[in-house]
Amino acid sequence: MKIKRFLVTVFVLILCSSLFGQQNEVLSQSRLKNKLMIEKDTNGLKSVFCTDLLYIHSSGKVDDLASILATVGGKDIKILRQDLRNEKIRIQKNIAILTGILAFKSQNKENISEYDLIITEVWKKEKKKWLLWTRHATSAASN
Repeated sequence: MKIKRFLVTVFVLILCSSLFGQQNEVLSQSRLKNKLMIEKDTNGLKSVFCTDLLYIHSSGKVDDLASILATVGGKDIKILRQDLRNEKIRIQKNIAILTGILAFKSQNKENISEYDLIITEVWKKEKKKWLLWTRHATSAASN
């Protein structure tokens, strides 16, 4: 009986550590995406985004892979900060959903904008790598 409990405990610990490891992988990929966007590294972003990416901005603008890379790599906007907090990650098989609040700061010509966004990112695991499949943002309510 003690051996059976021990084996069940070991199995549960292995399962939990695997899930925790995958959550860390997703969070690391999301942070890498934010860093690459600030650096305007469109080649790096290609390795983080799915080819059928759907990227929805808080303004309602919808981008696919080509248009988000053009926006990030272009001269019209410069992302100055993207800090994620209150993140939560749920994983089911090869799909992960990350939610949280993103402190976002950008510059358009001379105008600097700064606001909090509530984000939902859907990550898909392909060939042992988590890739951003869908992202949606909405403005957080002001307090």
